[in-house]
Amino acid sequence: MILSLLGCLSSPPEDPALTEARAYAAAIKETDPQRALALCGQITDVSMKGECTMFSARQIAKNGGHATPICEGLGQGWREVCLFEIVDAVGMRGEAATAACRNTGGFKERCLAHALQREERPISEQFPPGQEAEMMAHIRTRVTLYGLDGLTEEAIDEKMTARIVSERVLRSGRQRGAQPMSLSLCGTASESVCVEAYRIYITKIGGPGRVPKDCTLPMNPQRVSALGLPIWTADFQSLADQTWGQLCKRANTAQHHRPDHGK
Repeated sequence: MILSLLGCLSSPPEDPALTEARAYAAAIKETDPQRALALCGQITDVSMKGECTMFSARQIAKNGGHATPICEGLGQGWREVCLFEIVDAVGMRGEAATAACRNTGGFKERCLAHALQREERPISEQFPPGQEAEMMAHIRTRVTLYGLDGLTEEAIDEKMTARIVSERVLRSGRQRGAQPMSLSLCGTASESVCVEAYRIYITKIGGPGRVPKDCTLPMNPQRVSALGLPIWTADFQSLADQTWGQLCKRANTAQHHRPDHGK
């Protein structure tokens, strides 16, 4: 009778889903990736287990461990994203990245694009200011190596060169005060690269939200300066007009398509 009563008072078994959720939460917080992996092994839900294992594999790879077999043990879908995360975690570039990215399924193009992006700093160091044209030609060969030709409407070599030019202008500004955009800062880059570099420069300084809502042309340096955004020198005027033409078009299009909740 007493044993029967004690049986009635005992706690009911915990919901398996709750147990797995706790294992997942513990694995994400775990600083030892091997222990985290063991916790992931307690999970039976395919999606939750895949995500948990992927995070653990990424950390193992980041710590210098061999994580590929861990990803290979996952089901289709999670296997590919896990392998992609490993490539990113260890910062693969060049031929190693192209080989590894082949196994990432639908993440292949993103995997290769990330590998190319990781080359920005070493390429910038390889080609000093004044060699922007040569730098873009080199980037074009890297784009081909990664098989990224024609995958986007924007020319990747121009975009990447423009990012490097804008970063140099920003770095110069941090050292010597805000720099007006000028042709000399573009070096030997093409006009289209120069325009894109200035657009990126503006965005990095103020963000897209700083572009005036009543963005109308022509924009003058006084108006731009009042917004806390970088101005330009006289020799850059025509390119500044092109840049602000693009920015105003985007700002006005976004304003036009914004829903009016007051109606």
